[in-house]
Amino acid sequence: MIRQTDLAIICPILPERLTQLRALLQQLAADISAGETTLFDRLIENHFSRWVILEEAIGVDGDHYKPQLLFASNIDGDQWDYLHGLFTVDRALILAIYGCCEGFPALSTQLSDDAQISAVLAYWRFHRVSSCGFFIGATGLSRQCIKREAALVTLLQTEIDKRVAQDQWRGRSAEYIRSELQHFVRMQSEWSWALLPERCGGWQEVVLYVGKASLLILLILLVLLPLWFPISLILMVWLLMVRQKERQDQVIDIQNWQAHYDHIARIAVDEDYVQQNPMTSITEIKSGWIRQVTLRSVLGVINGAAEYIFTRGKLGDIETIHFARWIIMDEGRRLLFLSNYDGSWERYLGDFIDRAADGLTAIWSNTKGFPRTRWLIKGGARYAQSFKAYARASQLTTQVWYTAYRRLSVANINNNRHIREGLRGEMVRADAEAWLKLF
Repeated sequence: MIRQTDLAIICPILPERLTQLRALLQQLAADISAGETTLFDRLIENHFSRWVILEEAIGVDGDHYKPQLLFASNIDGDQWDYLHGLFTVDRALILAIYGCCEGFPALSTQLSDDAQISAVLAYWRFHRVSSCGFFIGATGLSRQCIKREAALVTLLQTEIDKRVAQDQWRGRSAEYIRSELQHFVRMQSEWSWALLPERCGGWQEVVLYVGKASLLILLILLVLLPLWFPISLILMVWLLMVRQKERQDQVIDIQNWQAHYDHIARIAVDEDYVQQNPMTSITEIKSGWIRQVTLRSVLGVINGAAEYIFTRGKLGDIETIHFARWIIMDEGRRLLFLSNYDGSWERYLGDFIDRAADGLTAIWSNTKGFPRTRWLIKGGARYAQSFKAYARASQLTTQVWYTAYRRLSVANINNNRHIREGLRGEMVRADAEAWLKLF
């Protein structure tokens, strides 16, 4: 099964090079928007990528944050192989962008290619940051699989439309129509792979992986079962401590609404051009070890659930997220959230409020400015308008954003997978009818 990887690198920016960096990223964004072939198109393992300038900022309590450059990608396979390819396919652009960052090695033309690559990888390795929580909407599917299955479904839909227009299948059973489509695919050598056993991470492999993980979790629970009483007691005491902190929290209202609306306008101007949108959000974590431990624990639970439970395209009941992750950065002072999602921002936030408010609140109640909460999961995101204002205020401009399949939603991708799987094996009438309804 293909294992998708989340990659994030955060580097400090040289203040005197900030204008130059903005121009480089603006040009790259324009090339992507115009449909030009960029370095990301030449990396077949790349699903989504972004470069974002984390602007210089002063925190709520006066903390100073210097400008930083975020690079984040969702990829197939090993991140270091990917970074090696990233540098190789457009060395000039990488050197220009990271030449604007502090500590980037000056690469002499006398250095061999291997020496240059090693120096750049060492720099990236030093500045790489890890996610505390990571969700995948299409588990086990490589970029190549997603794109070729989309092409397969388009081919089948065209053939269905042609046959229907010619009235060839009037009165025919679902089993007959399916067998005709199987024959159609079999007769074309370039598409016959669709009838072969899975090679790029099917649901069967995901289920097997989850089954093994579930067995391990069950064994752990059996070991911990005798300790349920002390664990429950600890959790109760912990919740009381969190509740005490909640009573002391100060709600931070937006002071300048005109500036807030201007900020929203700058963010929204780049949204809704394709099927998906990016979200880059950064918030300050509340001070104190209780908040730190609580946040990390909640993200650990969400990470485990995303890996072993939410493996069929939905985070809870939400089926609009391709990839999402949470990163604790700046020595534990800030929380970075990155998401690639389907549809509009308003619908995306609305889905979270309606279907995952408890989880949202459990995470962001540990950050400054979040609406008032009770018992970790109550209140908070349920104050819809306050939460949306908070979310927009935390959102950053994503200077460069790339998607490998801009017209495909998570639902499309997973539906295409079910269609491809349905081409193999035998089906009774009810199953064949259900399969045809997927088109």
